[in-house]
Amino acid sequence: MKSISIWSNAFQPWCRVEKHKNIYCFPNQQYDTQKIAASMLICLGLSLLGCSIYAAVACLTIFPCLALIVIAFVLLTVAYLQYMQGWTIIQFSKFREKYRTLLLFWEKTPLGYCHPHCPQVQIYEGTTEILKKVFLRSAWQHKLCFLVQEIDQSTLKQTPSSHGLLAERTFQLIPELKASLIQNLHFQNGVAKISDPIVIAWDVGLQKQASKPTPQCVVYVDTPYAQTDIELGDEETCEAAYTRAYIQAFTTVMSQVAFPSVKKHGIYILVPLLGVPDNVPVKGSYPARALSKTAFLQAAEFLTKQVTKQNWPFSVTLILVDPLNEHPLTSLCSYGDFVIKPINFDDLSS
Repeated sequence: MKSISIWSNAFQPWCRVEKHKNIYCFPNQQYDTQKIAASMLICLGLSLLGCSIYAAVACLTIFPCLALIVIAFVLLTVAYLQYMQGWTIIQFSKFREKYRTLLLFWEKTPLGYCHPHCPQVQIYEGTTEILKKVFLRSAWQHKLCFLVQEIDQSTLKQTPSSHGLLAERTFQLIPELKASLIQNLHFQNGVAKISDPIVIAWDVGLQKQASKPTPQCVVYVDTPYAQTDIELGDEETCEAAYTRAYIQAFTTVMSQVAFPSVKKHGIYILVPLLGVPDNVPVKGSYPARALSKTAFLQAAEFLTKQVTKQNWPFSVTLILVDPLNEHPLTSLCSYGDFVIKPINFDDLSS
């Protein structure tokens, strides 16, 4: 990644933006003398050029004309060098046009971003508009959408606790999912022992609504550091745990895919921010959210390698949803107080 490069020389007396790189020129007040000298030399050089043309037409002399032309070009060159010192040019790196914050190596698409070396893997930011557009696609009708969720240990204990998870409040889930989750867990001393992700069908106990566009299943993963404060020394450990959780979720989803049915439509994976506590203010949750987003992209890179290695002939779309920020990847910061309203799939179809 190139930093901003600054030169004290410039050749443009105005501010402009080129096609492939941004160039901004600013006047430098400390070089007014050079500007005046450059103006005088330009006038003298243009006068000599006029004299050479007049001598060539009227006097029909060749060598004096050539001498005047050479002297005129020398004066114009000196004037150009003098004028260059009177401006400062600032050129911003090319990546500022092509890339966006965390998406350093992903290319822009109409709805999101795709990996340059694996175009079938795409990332969407879970805004309401994008979710509604995606919801109307045929992949939802064919039950080719998967939802990633995080296991909240404090909720499973069914005891009053100030802890909570942001992922738990991102989507509005049916009560049958939690009941089925508890049945699939093994508790030891009141703590659930979770080694592998747990997959639960969305329409468990709701077969009469199976035809309704909803996720095919919910993949529950556990993030060990989700409900603890992130210290500076624990960032690498937390990021590794977050990345592992995302990779486990993506790998589990891919194992649930029936390849003949997804070759035409592709699959969609709804992903909330994992490992983010819900009991802290918006600004206080920024470190955990930043780590989680970085881990998400690292897991997405891992997924692209797997798709390329296995040569899977279908598209995989990851939709990252942050209830505190509609653009979680292109805009890292969010300000103000937010009232989190879980996303209801019924509202997306209306």
